[in-house]
Amino acid sequence: MILGSVGSVASLPGAGQQHIHRDNPLIFGKECVYEGGNACVPLLPPYAITVAIPLIPADESTGTTRVWLGSHLVEGHEGGQAIDPYMNLGDCLFFDYRVKHCGLPNKSEQIRPLVYLTYHRPWFRDVVGNYSETGLINISPEEYKKIPTQHIKLFDWMHFPMSSIPIAERKKQE
Repeated sequence: MILGSVGSVASLPGAGQQHIHRDNPLIFGKECVYEGGNACVPLLPPYAITVAIPLIPADESTGTTRVWLGSHLVEGHEGGQAIDPYMNLGDCLFFDYRVKHCGLPNKSEQIRPLVYLTYHRPWFRDVVGNYSETGLINISPEEYKKIPTQHIKLFDWMHFPMSSIPIAERKKQE
């Protein structure tokens, strides 16, 4: 997996519960191993992982990120038991990108900042979920040309997705 995005979210004092969501829709549809009622259980490895890092303790007062166990395996409802993992400084919460989750209310008097990192398979593009309106990467062609060749791979997977053109040739073409 590669590092695909880094960001932060902040829950202000008195903020309510966030809506329950996945960070991206299920991308493989109804490719199921088992079907029963609304259940669709694909035996697929994760294509993306979210790492949530609280910058203050995430507890009953400040709130935390509620996750639904097993929801990455079921289409259409939360699935599984909801848990509220309380975290201290230095803790990290890793979860499959398909897991349903939400930020809980912040009942404290302080802002609850959280940094997140998303690692994903090189072929995955988050164009339906989080970055459908802003784009995947925001770099001008002029700035892209200034990137040293040894660092271009950090940007290349976004600028030329799935390209078979060698990196040195791409820079010449621009």
